[in-house]
Amino acid sequence: KVILSNPREAERAGISIIHQELNLIPDLTVAENIFLAREPLRKTGLVNFKKLYADADRILKEFDFPYPSSTSVKNLSVGWQQIVEIARVFSIDSKVIIMDEPTSALSENEIKILFDKIQVLKNKGKTIIFISHRLEEIYEITDEIVVLRDGRFIGKYITNDIQRDDLISNMIGKKIYETSLKQDTLEEEQRLSVQNLGISDKRDRKSTR
Repeated sequence: KVILSNPREAERAGISIIHQELNLIPDLTVAENIFLAREPLRKTGLVNFKKLYADADRILKEFDFPYPSSTSVKNLSVGWQQIVEIARVFSIDSKVIIMDEPTSALSENEIKILFDKIQVLKNKGKTIIFISHRLEEIYEITDEIVVLRDGRFIGKYITNDIQRDDLISNMIGKKIYETSLKQDTLEEEQRLSVQNLGISDKRDRKSTR
């Protein structure tokens, strides 16, 4: 059991988190956001900006990032800002990475890049906790599924061993059944008949016959 007092302690313990809400400083550059409070320093104690931007560009290249790391975050779209948030965590050699719905603002191409990076981390023995309501993503990239409902642990399952309907039932707390829409058949009894229905051209006057 570990008790952590702040995010810095969590990072030192090898735990990082990618928040659903962006946690960036808009007026700083991409590189400054990635290495915030971890900037490379010269012997004089000043920030080594040459190394800062070089290291950031190297990390961002793996995400096909189309802008230099000297770009201000405020000039990026929300999707690319999310990539910066993700790159910041990837720059830390964490053992456990928690991702809280990281794909919510990403395009399909950006999601593919992220999933490729997740696979690389898994192959390196890293643990990824991926929080999402998108079941297609859950079944695509996870090995195990843990269901929490109303703050309580419901169950833990091997991804390939639980059917989607059963998973949804555990998530919402009740059994769901497959239903098919049956085409209504017309009854012989006439319920409504309208003929010569019209609207007059005069303003604010309607007439029906």
